[in-house]
This record gives sequence, structure tokens and C-alpha cells, in this order.
Amino acid sequence: MNWLDIILMIVILAEVVIIINLLGLIRAQTRRLYWLVKNARTVMGNPDDKYSV
Repeated sequence: MNWLDIILMIVILAEVVIIINLLGLIRAQTRRLYWLVKNARTVMGNPDDKYSV
């Protein structure tokens, strides 16, 4: 293995880690948005709403 192969492997690994972290962040943000909407609808107290507890 020469230096280029090693550098390429490191770059690919770093990109995979970054992509996984971004996907995790996006999923956490959408979950938080969902909870905000759910709580807002519960506070509004719409009994016909399927999201209200």
C-alpha cells in the first residue's frame, strides 16, 4: 500500500462517519419537531385529533 491508498481510505472512512452523524442529527431533529407538533396539538385540546393524548 502506498500513501495515496492510505489517505484515500482515511478520507472515505471520515466521510462515512460524517454522513452517519448527519443522518442521526436529521432523525433527532425530525423527532423533536414531531414531539413539538404533538405537544402543541395536545395543548390546543382537539379531541378529534389522532395525535392528542
